[in-house]
Amino acid sequence: TYNAAFLACEKGGQWAKALGLLENMAFSRVGLDIFTYTAAIKACEHHGTSWQNSLAIFSNMSVQFPEPAGMPLGSVINAC
Repeated sequence: TYNAAFLACEKGGQWAKALGLLENMAFSRVGLDIFTYTAAIKACEHHGTSWQNSLAIFSNMSVQFPEPAGMPLGSVINAC
């Protein structure tokens, strides 16, 4: 699944690949859910150059899901 791919990106430090995957999913009109957004944010979380990406993903997620769970917000904060 896509979420497994995001997990692999997180574990391998491949945040740029995670962003590309998220973009491809959106372009292909694959349904993005809160778990997908969270996985993408977590892939960016521990890489200092990608805090802006984490924040942008969270912003997009909050439009679709106005009351997201606390975990994505914590990951965005950690990325900063």
